[in-house]
Amino acid sequence: MRLGRGLIGGFFAIVVAVAAIRPALAGDAETCARSAADPDAGIPACTRLLDQERNPAAVPGLYNNRAVAKVMRGDHRGAIDDLTRALDRQPAFTDALKNRGIAWHMLGEYDRAIADFTQALRLDRRSPAILNARGAALLAKEEFDRAVTDFDAAIALDGKFFRAFANRGLAYLHKRDLDRALDDFNALIRLRPTDPLGYENRAALLIDRAEFDGAIADYNTAIRLTPTAWRAYSRRGEAWRLKGELQRALADHAKAIALEPAPEAYNNRALVWKDMGQLDKALADCDEALLNNPRHALVLANRGEILRLKGDLGRSLEDLNRAVAANPRSPIALTFRGDTYRAGRQTERAIADYDEALRVLPDFVAAYTGRGLAHEQKGETALARADFERAMSLSPDRDAGVARPAQALAHERIAALATAQTEQARSVVRAAESRVAEESAKRASATQAAADAREARLRAEADAREKGRAENQARAEFEARVKAEARAESLAGLRMADEARRTALAEAAQARATAEDAMRTATAARAAAEAEAKLRAESLAGLRMADEARRTALAEAAQARATAEDAMRTATAARAAAEAEAKLRGEQETRARADLMAQIAASNAALATSRAEAERAKAAEEQARRSAAEAEARAKAAEAEAGKALRELKAKLAEAPKAPAAVETGRRVALVIGNSSYRDFALLNNPRRDADAVANAFRSLGFQTVIAESNLSRQNFVAALRRFEDQVESADWAVVYYAGHGLEVGGMNYLIPTDAQLNADRDIQDEAITVERVLVATEKARKLRLIVLDACRDNPFVPRMRRTLASTRSVGRGLAKIEPEGGTLVAFAARDGQVAQDGTGANSPFAAAFVKLIMEPGLEINMLFRRVRDEVFAATNRKQEPFTYGSLPGEAFYFRPK
Repeated sequence: MRLGRGLIGGFFAIVVAVAAIRPALAGDAETCARSAADPDAGIPACTRLLDQERNPAAVPGLYNNRAVAKVMRGDHRGAIDDLTRALDRQPAFTDALKNRGIAWHMLGEYDRAIADFTQALRLDRRSPAILNARGAALLAKEEFDRAVTDFDAAIALDGKFFRAFANRGLAYLHKRDLDRALDDFNALIRLRPTDPLGYENRAALLIDRAEFDGAIADYNTAIRLTPTAWRAYSRRGEAWRLKGELQRALADHAKAIALEPAPEAYNNRALVWKDMGQLDKALADCDEALLNNPRHALVLANRGEILRLKGDLGRSLEDLNRAVAANPRSPIALTFRGDTYRAGRQTERAIADYDEALRVLPDFVAAYTGRGLAHEQKGETALARADFERAMSLSPDRDAGVARPAQALAHERIAALATAQTEQARSVVRAAESRVAEESAKRASATQAAADAREARLRAEADAREKGRAENQARAEFEARVKAEARAESLAGLRMADEARRTALAEAAQARATAEDAMRTATAARAAAEAEAKLRAESLAGLRMADEARRTALAEAAQARATAEDAMRTATAARAAAEAEAKLRGEQETRARADLMAQIAASNAALATSRAEAERAKAAEEQARRSAAEAEARAKAAEAEAGKALRELKAKLAEAPKAPAAVETGRRVALVIGNSSYRDFALLNNPRRDADAVANAFRSLGFQTVIAESNLSRQNFVAALRRFEDQVESADWAVVYYAGHGLEVGGMNYLIPTDAQLNADRDIQDEAITVERVLVATEKARKLRLIVLDACRDNPFVPRMRRTLASTRSVGRGLAKIEPEGGTLVAFAARDGQVAQDGTGANSPFAAAFVKLIMEPGLEINMLFRRVRDEVFAATNRKQEPFTYGSLPGEAFYFRPK
């Protein structure tokens, strides 16, 4: 926002009575009276008069006049010292109070300025100048409503008081009430048509409305009226920049700097260099501006932004921290710092800065876009889209310099998110199709495995049968061969043995025959010999011959007998050898039969193994068949599921935005307060934690603004309500959650700030906040007004509070029954007259149930509080029963729709 210039008001100098002054110093008296016009001469003149003055009544006026001269020379502290001396001597010195208030204002000490102006108004209630001066201080504090009230009063007293019109126009401009601001600036121009101030301020408004040609025309008029008006040149340059005519903008800024090397002129030219991409030149101009005013918040913010664009996040953050410290309510500084945090991946800090910027200025487009980018960085695409769409729904003409680029970026990101969503849906479809194909492949694989198993089983069975036939044939052939060979060998052995026996018997028979022949021969020979011997008995020679013949015959017989016995022994040995060979062949046949039986057993085992393999193959075939059936069932189920998912995704794709569109959504705003640390009483453990939990829940539910405060004094409590009221003016929902002490006095309900003492019941009006005041803060919400009070805790104030009011105004336990207007709902943590429990856990029973249930999708608000009642009633053993008062229209309200 580019604001015009305001006017505090002129200083009051006084003319000191010359009669009170020595004649030699009469010239000094005149010079001192004109000290504002010639401060260099006025200060020593007033000083000489003070040194010589003997009349105490004249001294305050002399101090006042010297103070005016010191302000003109920039010595604000010295001026304040002189004005304080004047007021010490004359406390009811109205001009001195006003002048000191102006000096305090120039130093940025707005509260002290307001105090002096207020005191001056007590002395002079009908002074438009003092009302305007106090309004200007309130305007500087950004208390716009109170400032407008003072300006209204000044204009009511003097309808031609142009300063009040100028300042009230600026206050309306701050409040985004552009029509009223324009009326005031037009009135200022009518009152002072030759004063460039009215044209400059109206031009600032026109820039805010993106009416750049009208703004340039007004700046042209201001320059024509005052050719040395450097501000008009610089601000016309800003209008040229926003129109995109950067060379004209540079020319105007160069002229402004030549007339007055002011920080504003350097700052505005830096913005042109930034738009041209010449960041080093932009930094140089910011540096030059800060040499003149190191605490200039806007210049620090812009330099921090330029450093971020250069990638120097450390220095950027240093500048932006200083900018926020100099002006904590600057939406530009807060948003730029959020951008730097986001660039450094500190998304939580970035979001906190964007939230604060939007709390200060709820329609600041750049903050919505920045917060959307931070949510996108965190992967929270729904929240990101909501922020981008909110940015697109706002007017780009307000703060056009930052709003238009921010909207362009928001438009780009909405398109990117839509594309990503479409691509993601397509990826899911492809994944589903891939799963279907995979399941189909598995089904085909299982079917093939079953076929392979069946074929393997058939092959195994055929091999087993063939192997069995071959083994049976081999065994039969082997048995036949073994039997034949054994029989042949046995028959051959028997034949050989019989042959040997017959040969031996023949030889023995032959030998016996030979021996018998020999015996017969010998017997015959013996008989012949004996006969011969008888014949020759007479002769010794004959006997000897017979005896010789007998011995020869006996020898031959003995030899024949020996031959026969040898033949018998040979036959017996041959028979024994034949029997031994037959026995050996029998043993060989036995071993061969054993080997055959072993081979037969092995063959049987192999056959059993083949049959077992065939059985296993058959079992594998059955298992494969079952697996194939199961795979087919799974494939069909997956196919059905994928088809369903595909249909759903196609439906979503059909519903998905084809192009980013500006969507106006309802605004929900909340004020969340948790008072735990009471100054004079023991700490309440849970209210602050309860408030944090509720605030975080509201943020996650997409509330556009959540003002979260804790441990508020009465002054801060009222300030928070006023900030909240500013948000409620454009809201559909207004929700207030309060946790802390609450009290009922005389049927009225009060919320207790942390600095309350409540020594007596009459103090309640001055030290506490009525629930009615909270209701008033929500009344401008268009649809729903909801007050949630976890404030029925047992109060430590009651026992010590003195009773000074009428007996009919009792002090009760808990809160009293309330009857709000239609469209408003008030929820008590405990029904009227009951005391709510703080709880022993991380949150009170009521807060725990409330936070849990508001996150449940599709739970309508009336049913929500019924379920909160049931959960708290059960959790407290029926000791605490939440209750709601009021009524809502026929529309259904959901914290989280389905």
